Amino acid sequence: SSTNPSASRRPLSCRAMATPAPSGLSGCLLPVRRSLVHLLDRFLDSFQNVEESVKWASDYNGGLVPVAPCKDVALRVKSGKIPDDLSGAYMRVGPNPYHWPPKKRTHVFDGDGMVHSVRIADGKAVYHCDFLDTPRLQFEKKFGA
Repeated sequence: SSTNPSASRRPLSCRAMATPAPSGLSGCLLPVRRSLVHLLDRFLDSFQNVEESVKWASDYNGGLVPVAPCKDVALRVKSGKIPDDLSGAYMRVGPNPYHWPPKKRTHVFDGDGMVHSVRIADGKAVYHCDFLDTPRLQFEKKFGA
C-alpha cells in the first residue's frame, strides 16, 4: 500500500518554527549580520525619492495629511441643532503614519491603523482619534520607521 508522506505531516506551530538562540560562532556573527543589513538598507534608501512619494499627502486640500491622536474634542454644529434624543457613534478606521515625514518611500495606504470616532449623545458631538495598538506600532515606537 502506498502512503502519502505529506498526510502524516502536521503544520508547524509557532514554537516549532522559532529559531534557537544563536550560540558559538553564529552568535558572534549576529552583530556583523545586523550591521551588513543596516548598510545595505541605507544603500538602497539612497535610490528612493521620498519627497516624490509623499505628494499624495497634500492632495485634496491636505485631507490626506496624517493627524495626531486627540481625545474628546467638542464639535460645534454650524446650523440648527442636534436632537436631544439622538445618540450613537460613527467610526472609521484608516491608515495614518506614526512617523511623519517618512524616511522611505510611502503610499497613501501605508501607515498604522487609526480609529476616528464621532460620538453623539445629549445634543452634543465629540470627536476622538487614536492609533490601534498593534504589534507593528509597538515595533515602530521601539525601533523607528
